[in-house]
Amino acid sequence: MGFLDRFRSGATTPIDDVVAAMQLDRGLAKRLTSYLIDGGDPAVLGQLPSSLALGEADRQALYGALRALTGSPQFTRDVAPRLVDLWLAQGWSMVPLNLTLSERRAIGYVDLARNAQRAHVDAMEILAVLEPTGVHRDEAAHSVVTALWQQRRFNPYERPVQITGLDPVLGGSPAVFAHLLGSADPATRTAALQLLAGVPQCIPQHRARVEELTRDGVGEVQQAALAVVGGAVAATATAPTPAPAPVPAPAPAPTRAIADGDPVPPPYTPLPVASLGEPFVSALVQAIQERRASLEERAKRFPQQTFYAREIRELDELTPEVLRRVEAALSGVGPVWQWLPDAVRLRPIARVAGQHPGFTLRHAIRFAIAEQFYFTGSHAVPKQIETDLRAVMDCVIEAEGPSESRPHRQRSIDLEDVSLRLASHIRDNDLVWPYFAEHPEVIDGRFGLLEERSARGPHDSQTALELLYRFPRIPQHLLPKVESLAVGGVQLRESAQRLIARQPEAHEGLPVALANLEASAEVSRANAASWLVDVVANTHESSRDEVRHESLTALEQALEGERRPLAQSAMLVALRALGRDLAEFLTPQSLLADAHAGLRRKVPAGMAWFPLDSLPELRWVDGSPVDPTIIRWWAVLAVTLKDPAGEGLISQYVQLLDRESQRTLGSFVLASWTAHDLVVMSEDVIAAAATKDAPLRYAGAQRALSRTENEWTRKRASMTVAEHGAEIRREMQGTLTGSAIKEKGLLALAIGAPGHELPELISRYAKRYPARRAQIEAFVTTAAMSEDPAALQAVIAVARRFKQRSVRARAAELVEEIAQRRGWSTEELADRTIPTAGFPARGETEGEDEGESDSTVAILDFGARQFTMRVTPELTLALATSDGKPLKALPAPGVKDDPELAKEAKSSFTAAKRELSQVVALQSARLHEAMCLERTWSAEAWRSSFAEHPIMRHLIAQLVWEALPAGEGAPPELFGATTPAIAADQREFTDREGWVLTLNALRSALKRRGFQFGSAEDGGWIDSAAKDVGPWTVRLHFTGTYPGQEGTARVALRSLTVVTNGRWVAMTEVPPVLLAETYADYHAVAAAGAFDPEWGALA
Repeated sequence: MGFLDRFRSGATTPIDDVVAAMQLDRGLAKRLTSYLIDGGDPAVLGQLPSSLALGEADRQALYGALRALTGSPQFTRDVAPRLVDLWLAQGWSMVPLNLTLSERRAIGYVDLARNAQRAHVDAMEILAVLEPTGVHRDEAAHSVVTALWQQRRFNPYERPVQITGLDPVLGGSPAVFAHLLGSADPATRTAALQLLAGVPQCIPQHRARVEELTRDGVGEVQQAALAVVGGAVAATATAPTPAPAPVPAPAPAPTRAIADGDPVPPPYTPLPVASLGEPFVSALVQAIQERRASLEERAKRFPQQTFYAREIRELDELTPEVLRRVEAALSGVGPVWQWLPDAVRLRPIARVAGQHPGFTLRHAIRFAIAEQFYFTGSHAVPKQIETDLRAVMDCVIEAEGPSESRPHRQRSIDLEDVSLRLASHIRDNDLVWPYFAEHPEVIDGRFGLLEERSARGPHDSQTALELLYRFPRIPQHLLPKVESLAVGGVQLRESAQRLIARQPEAHEGLPVALANLEASAEVSRANAASWLVDVVANTHESSRDEVRHESLTALEQALEGERRPLAQSAMLVALRALGRDLAEFLTPQSLLADAHAGLRRKVPAGMAWFPLDSLPELRWVDGSPVDPTIIRWWAVLAVTLKDPAGEGLISQYVQLLDRESQRTLGSFVLASWTAHDLVVMSEDVIAAAATKDAPLRYAGAQRALSRTENEWTRKRASMTVAEHGAEIRREMQGTLTGSAIKEKGLLALAIGAPGHELPELISRYAKRYPARRAQIEAFVTTAAMSEDPAALQAVIAVARRFKQRSVRARAAELVEEIAQRRGWSTEELADRTIPTAGFPARGETEGEDEGESDSTVAILDFGARQFTMRVTPELTLALATSDGKPLKALPAPGVKDDPELAKEAKSSFTAAKRELSQVVALQSARLHEAMCLERTWSAEAWRSSFAEHPIMRHLIAQLVWEALPAGEGAPPELFGATTPAIAADQREFTDREGWVLTLNALRSALKRRGFQFGSAEDGGWIDSAAKDVGPWTVRLHFTGTYPGQEGTARVALRSLTVVTNGRWVAMTEVPPVLLAETYADYHAVAAAGAFDPEWGALA
């Protein structure tokens, strides 16, 4: 039957199916079929179109046909090499072009096996494919090795196909190992030795060369060679039974004698040996069967998900015989590889094993070593360990065994790393510090005190400091290092100071701080001065006055001889914090002398953009003019201090100015700083970039379409070069090229800026420039130093609800500091600093009576005329003449009016409108949060904070309040929003799972309910949105999207969960009102779409 006859009759072979799936024209299809079956003209391979251009469904059909062919009788010894060549010609393998044809064919054959979902390929199969091509046997064997190594480099998300039966292939070609072991590349020599360790029958042929490599100049090669020599001995001694003789692996002895005065580690008890037995194996077999059945059911429901099949294959490898060897390894003594010489994937049974009765910590440690997760995600190791770390590490070292005799593994254990990870599982310090006292090289190495290694950075030293926190006292040989860190860089300074403060001696940090007031480094002197404030504060009351006096004396003496601005500033701030009057240092004459001295030095080059010569005219509090030289020096000093809070000194300086000068200087600095920070890319640069990149983007779109065809790639490929150029121009429009963050210290001069300016900048940057996190944090820090209620409320709002967690955390720290300074709680701070938009709070005016007081009215004075401004119940501003006639806007100044007063009145009205808008927005969100968290107020606090506030009195009138008996609480009565009955352990709502809506509708609904999209995961994928309500985070989960996806794309809702303190909580733990509100959010978002029974296709 001929080619066409087979198609006409409907009788097709697997080769016919592969050719048909490639969708070739009739001529090419006939020639390709002839080549595959009979070895016809091989030139046809170069004439075939790329099957990568097929649609996704068609490509999957093609791969399925290839799988059917490789498993059929038609896949003969003669057909296999020709199918491999087709595979390579079509580009279905990621094969480097610099390899030989034989190597590429070997890799192609293994990839064919992977496509067929095979777990193993015998090396002799690969030789059989290569032999018909006429390749020499040694070259063929070398190609097998290349294929083996290539498995480890490519397809990181696919499980490698194991190449077995290497002994006869490599044993029959000694030239292969000779060539590899003689390579000039150390990595090749190391890899060859690791391969040789796995085929011990080949070692005798190359023993001489291996022994030479034990003296190789490269350490990795040496270690690999020693492992081969040790492995040759171990291979003859390792018994195949589940009960080998134990290999001794004593824990290393302490590397440093304990010094006098250092804590002495107490004795400890080793972990006891216990057998798990056959019940453990039976439990694992049953769990695997149940898991396999579940996976098969899921694979049927979602056939497009290939990982179910992959996990089933992994489970199939865990046969009862393998599980018995696992049980023997866990119950035995000595290295686990005596029972498990080959790597076994144990992760599928980790959780079941850890939950088995009788599964002890010793079993867990040995399991982690066997599965090679080494405690970075092992489900077998408990989250909390209550055993001496020395006993745990003894078990680790025993289970791992001597490195020189264990078989080759893909990863080797790092005892230091493992000890640190296990220490994090142990809460009791007394179970941790003895190990590190006996092995001081761990801490010494991380401090960079060992000759053979240096600290890798602040993270290493921070780890060392955290370990020392667990000691009863700092070992004496480490005291100098810790003391130097205590006055060093900002990243480690506070940690080192806290560690010293924890020592048993009273005010331990005092002598260190006093000594460093005379250090050679300016930063050490400055940090020592700041540290003295904390030392005094942490000293016991009985000796605090004595320590304060000693500190003040030392600071005054140090300040007399100090000439550097950073240290001078720190000493002045410390003196003020310790109660010293700074008046003598803050006179105009003293400040001018300091300015002249400071400006003799070079002005920081980074602030060349700041208009030092155009500073506004300012006045002191007494009305006298300020010499511009002083302001110039303040600006230079602020940049030098690099702190938006000005280290507390700049704010002291600014407060010497009158209120109007503070506002003027603050506005000037903010305007200049943001103008430099927000410089955008010029149109010429954008045009040049678009001209250059548009052709490249067009070519990339065409390549993407040839590889994968879908709606997105078709749309991109249909765009012209000009359209790509226009897209680039749109993307680059408004791109910021400037930055003033290195001069963020200048912002300290803006603490007196008008109240609305800093909140507006924070809001503007958060909405338009969210990537400029450092700038937002700097604005927040400056706002926290302000005395203006509007600025403080902006900090409170950021601390409560802000997308960027680090900024939110910094704002929360600042709010806590402000509240502590004022002796309030953070809630009291938020209540008592609500801005009044220029209206006097009740009690600030004289002559109040029982009627409407003057607190509801603000006077706008034009001199000859006066106008009134009121807050309406609708929370807007109403204007009127002095006799009560309503006005839509303030009139222009008349001939008799005072121009300056009129200008000031108009400015006050504009500021009031802005502040009113900010107050309503912030306080509405805060009151909603208070409702959700069921907060209560005393009657007095409620009256003074809200009822007597000129704005809040109108806002609270729109809410329903409940009066409770004094000292009592009551379950809240819910109006409208309710929740369904919930189970005791229920952790999510799923009754709107499968409701589908467009991405645009989802975004709109989430925004209305106060949610923000979560962080992007791998590949930019986003599958949740979150809303913070106090300490609670509500998460709404959906099927996912990615940045830039079209708004018409469909997504499906999944579940609603609640998290607090990083813990996913049961719904019964959530406050009832918050639960009702979030449940209503879930339903409101779902209402923007509709249920779709086929929603699973979007998952």
